Amino acid sequence: MKKMRLLLKLTLLLAIFAISFNSCKEKEKEKTLVSIEVTTQPTKKTYTVGEPFDLSGMVVTAKFSDGSSETITITSGMVTFNSATTGTNVSATITYTYEGKTVTATVTGITVNAAAVTLTSIEVTTQPTKKTYNVGDTFDPAGMVVTATYSDNSKTPVANTALTITADFGSAGAKTVTITYEGKTTTVTGITVNAVIPVITITNPVATTNVTAGSITGTLSVTATVTEGATLSYQWHSATNTSHAGAASLGSAGGAQTNTFTIPTGLAAGTYYYFCEVSATGGAESKRSSVATVTVAAAGGGECSDPNFEGCGTLEKPFEIGTAEQLAQLASLINASATTSAYNNKYYKLTADINLNKIEWTPIGNYYNPSKVILTEIIM
Repeated sequence: MKKMRLLLKLTLLLAIFAISFNSCKEKEKEKTLVSIEVTTQPTKKTYTVGEPFDLSGMVVTAKFSDGSSETITITSGMVTFNSATTGTNVSATITYTYEGKTVTATVTGITVNAAAVTLTSIEVTTQPTKKTYNVGDTFDPAGMVVTATYSDNSKTPVANTALTITADFGSAGAKTVTITYEGKTTTVTGITVNAVIPVITITNPVATTNVTAGSITGTLSVTATVTEGATLSYQWHSATNTSHAGAASLGSAGGAQTNTFTIPTGLAAGTYYYFCEVSATGGAESKRSSVATVTVAAAGGGECSDPNFEGCGTLEKPFEIGTAEQLAQLASLINASATTSAYNNKYYKLTADINLNKIEWTPIGNYYNPSKVILTEIIM
C-alpha cells in the first residue's frame, strides 16, 4: 500500500514538471517583435545632393512583445534615403525584420542642400588676334576668350586679367602658350616666333679728301652700329665713280677690313673713289657707305706727278714704259684693287723695245675681272 502511494506521488510530480516545461516553451514562442526606435539620432543630418546616408552615431533599439528590448545592428542596406533632390525635413526609413516580422522607423529633420558648384575645365573658345611674334616679344592676349565650365554645366568667360599666362618667346620656332585658371589649364597653339634680323646703321665717311702725290696721309672712316647684339664686319672697296660702279675689294691691307681705311700713299695724281661695305652676323642686310672721293694733286703744283712712271697718263703726256720691269709693274698696279683706277683708262708710251723672253709674266687683268685690261691706248 505504501508503495502504491509513493508511485502515485512520483507520477504526479512528473506530470506537474511536464506541464510547467511546456508552459515555458509556449511563453518563449509567444515573444515577437513589436517595433524599432531610433534612440540616438545619427551624427550627420545635413547632406548635399547625391550623398549616401551616414550611419555614424545612430542607435536603433528593437522592442519585443515580452517587454524586452535590445540594440540592433543597422547596415546601409536597411536604410532607404533619397538625396537626389534638395529639401528640408527629408527623412530616411530604417527597415528591420525579426522572426518574419518587419517593422520600420524613421529618421527625420534631414536637410539636403544643392551640391557646391566647382570648376571642371577651361577652354580657349576664341583665339588671340596676334599669333606671330619676334624673339623676345611678350604674348598679347588681345582678342582671346577663355571660357570656364562648371560642375552644373554652366559656362562663363574668364577675364584675361584673371588668367596666369606662361609663354617663352626666347627662341624662334613654333610655340605653345599655357593658360592657367584656378588650377585648370589649357593652351594656345599655332604661335610662330620669328628670329629678329639685326639692322645696321652706318655713318658715311667724309665726302671729299684732298691730298698731294708723294706726301699722301689720311684715312677714311665710317661708324656703324647694329641691333640684336650682332657682330659687325667691314670691307673697303675701290670704285670707278661715286655710284659704287666697278666695286673691287681692297682685301685687308691698310685697315681695309676695319672701320678706318688708310689712303694708299703711292697714288698718282688723279681722282679715286672708295666706300665701305658693313655686314653683320644674324642674317643682317649689309649696308654700303656713300662713296668718298680722294683727289690727289700733283706734287709741287705741276701738271702731274706719278710715283711709278714718267708722264701723266694723258694723250698729251702718256705714261712712259721702257723696261720689262716697268711693264710688269704696270700689270701689278692694274691687277691691285687699290690702284686699278689710277692706271686704268690711261695712255701709255713704249719708249723702247721690250723683250719678255725668260721673264716671269703676270698678264694685265684676269678672267674674273676683265675690266682691268682696259688700256685706253699704247702709243708706239
